[in-house]
Amino acid sequence: MKTKFHKYIILTILSFAFVSCQKDDVLPPQSEAQFSASATNVKVNEVIQFTNNSQNATAYLWSFGDGTTSREVSPRKSYQSSDVFLVSLVSTGAGGSTISNMEITVSPLASFSVEDEENLISGTSIQFTNTSLGATSYSWSFGDSENSTSTDENPTFTYSNEGAYTVTLTATTNAGSDTFDLVINVAAEPIVEQLYYIDYSDEYIRKLILDGSGTVSDVLSVTGKKGAYIAYDEVNEKVYWSNFSNDYGLNGIWRMNLDGTNAEEVISDLNDPWGIAIDNTNGKIYWGDSDGTISKANLDGSNLELGFFSASGAEW
Repeated sequence: MKTKFHKYIILTILSFAFVSCQKDDVLPPQSEAQFSASATNVKVNEVIQFTNNSQNATAYLWSFGDGTTSREVSPRKSYQSSDVFLVSLVSTGAGGSTISNMEITVSPLASFSVEDEENLISGTSIQFTNTSLGATSYSWSFGDSENSTSTDENPTFTYSNEGAYTVTLTATTNAGSDTFDLVINVAAEPIVEQLYYIDYSDEYIRKLILDGSGTVSDVLSVTGKKGAYIAYDEVNEKVYWSNFSNDYGLNGIWRMNLDGTNAEEVISDLNDPWGIAIDNTNGKIYWGDSDGTISKANLDGSNLELGFFSASGAEW
């Protein structure tokens, strides 16, 4: 009996030892790295929320592909440059580590500003300042009737006419592109009034700018022409003046561009043409003479009608 009892004790101890060994050999569960992102296609400076969905992990290491890392569970991240970045998450637990990867595409962010945007004027150069982020090349469209474009980073452009224009900038890299539009309002070029007159003593046609500055400039020398009367053709932007001297038959009416170029005699062999006037409605020029008559002609001197009206006894 004693021998049989000892055998039961030994078997019980062996069974207990076997069960104990089986429990010591059970391995902890393997970690499983998983994550998601709020967006996989973003622009420079746009924030991405990464959500950690890993299993059986207690520690995490993120690598964002741009040289930055994080040990947060679910970090937030934005990129300062445009490219395709490989994001990696290493999740570690008692059963070891695993890794999960995801590509994030970051496009450039297009934007620009306009110098003195509230005071844009046609005929005056406008400076555009590029404030885009992460781009390597640029394409501008200025929205005018000629469909003018530029690839300069910070272009200047001049509009010929007033109006509202949509300016478009496309910023590009190998990872994508972004477009920014801005409507600008261009006012008409202000008209600077000016007064033309003949300085009889100096024999010059001169111009006074009527902006309060008192600026006077020489436009044309009329030496030998002794002009005394002047008229302005606002439609064709010409200045007419009468030329008279002491010799009959050597007098006439001249005209020029506003800057003094293309001076030409349009009517010659007149008898002392005095006060002259322009009629733009009918395309005529009128003048009086020392005989007390009024004559007229087309603005180019054609269709001359001498003395069509008599004002005998009148003094000019």
